[in-house]
Amino acid sequence: MTDKKMTKKEVETQNAELKEQLAKVTSEAQRISEAAQQIQAQSANRLIIIRLLEAFVNNVNTGLQQLQRDLLEIQGPQQQEEENEG
Repeated sequence: MTDKKMTKKEVETQNAELKEQLAKVTSEAQRISEAAQQIQAQSANRLIIIRLLEAFVNNVNTGLQQLQRDLLEIQGPQQQEEENEG
């Protein structure tokens, strides 16, 4: 096989094409990186929201359980009085 030597003009043309391709790839990589950072920020925000909702649910659940205990405490003596009267 014989390798054809490139002329200076051909090398310059190829070099210009490669630089253009590199610029496109670099631009696309930058765009993808920015999109990934946006997705990461959204994920972090969603995780914060989930944690806040979880804390809210836990607080409501704790309050509900306390309310149920208080109601049982109040109803206990009332039921005993009703049974004693009945």
